[in-house]
Amino acid sequence: ARALLDECARRFQAPERRAALELEGLYLALEQQDLAGAAAALERARRNGGDPAPILEAAFHLGDAELAAAGTVADLVAAVQAGAHRADTAS
Repeated sequence: ARALLDECARRFQAPERRAALELEGLYLALEQQDLAGAAAALERARRNGGDPAPILEAAFHLGDAELAAAGTVADLVAAVQAGAHRADTAS
């Protein structure tokens, strides 16, 4: 699936399409429990000027995964702060 997304990214030049591909990459990364990869994909989608609604929805899903992965109170606080920051920059 990753190879297909990468091939599409090479072919698509329109920023909104590239942003949509990045969001698909985010969901793929979440499926693979790659939180750092998902966060990077979200940032790339945001920078490409994607539609704010799907970006905010993706940020929610990433935050949910981060909260689920939090092992300590410090991890939980960091996940909440990261999610708040993403929400501020995505809108």
